[in-house]
Amino acid sequence: MARKRDVEPTIKQKMALRNAVENGGNISKAMRDAGYSPRTAHNPSKLTESRVWPQLMKKFLPDSLIIKKHHDLLNATTAQFVDDEYVGEKMDAHAVAKGLEMAYKLKGRYAPEKHMIIDDEPDPELEELAMAVEEEIKEKLRKKAKEADRMDRKSQNEKKR
Repeated sequence: MARKRDVEPTIKQKMALRNAVENGGNISKAMRDAGYSPRTAHNPSKLTESRVWPQLMKKFLPDSLIIKKHHDLLNATTAQFVDDEYVGEKMDAHAVAKGLEMAYKLKGRYAPEKHMIIDDEPDPELEELAMAVEEEIKEKLRKKAKEADRMDRKSQNEKKR
């Protein structure tokens, strides 16, 4: 008897992953090309957040392959010509960036954008703490200002002598 986590990927799921690798990582297009309905393909998370997706990633896009391709892409070069004359090799930065971006996205390791969420409802405890800290800072600044004034007066008095 198969355990829940040992779900076998369907042919459509396998085809969708293969298509995504071939088309540059567009999961929606890959799902449509694999035979998913347009409505299902419009929401790629139905596939990418399924229990079977990590198994597909492990099988069709193993870490060892990503590491090898990562290394290859970091060292990718293209022929460079000046006035139709070959002058050497140049790093293909576009290939490097695109390949890595696609692999990291497919593996779910691409850092998501970070957004600051502002809560409209203030937390009374935090506000009280913030006010206490603010008062403490003001008091320290007052003490430092008094000390600075005292030192200035002392310095001026010594100059007068």
